[in-house]
Amino acid sequence: MFPYSVAQHCLAVSEILEVAGHEPAAALHGLLHDAEEALYGDIPRPLKAHLPADLRERMREARHFLMRDFGMPFPRFLHERLVKEADLWCLFAERRVLQPKSTGWWGNEHDRPAEWIAHALGVEPPETYGAVPCLPPVFEEPWRRVENAFLETYHRLRDHIELRNEP
Repeated sequence: MFPYSVAQHCLAVSEILEVAGHEPAAALHGLLHDAEEALYGDIPRPLKAHLPADLRERMREARHFLMRDFGMPFPRFLHERLVKEADLWCLFAERRVLQPKSTGWWGNEHDRPAEWIAHALGVEPPETYGAVPCLPPVFEEPWRRVENAFLETYHRLRDHIELRNEP
């Protein structure tokens, strides 16, 4: 096992969306989909469901304000669905590498990841949103290289889209 940062995870989500051919705005939303974790810390998905509703709402609002401060509108519904699907594929790939023996809320998705992801999205397989052509690689990366890659990706994607401020 090795350190794997939220920034690495967000880069992988963004890359999945880009490789799948989705618009740069969707990939940029994927890059910033966990922005509130800069304020609240990395809270594992199984625990997020048990947080008080008011805290989950504050985290959602923090993400909204951070995205707005970076000049982005809050994600459109399609972007949210694409990002959620790409996020689940990343979680699957990360769990396989970083926690190969874990069980519990993940269930036994080793044999059928597409079914597990479709279930998590609340749809029937293979009725997903088309976010994923392949699993992202998961490997140890020096934090400075991750920081540079994150910033370069942010600026590249931001340069490719028209940014609007929306309430």
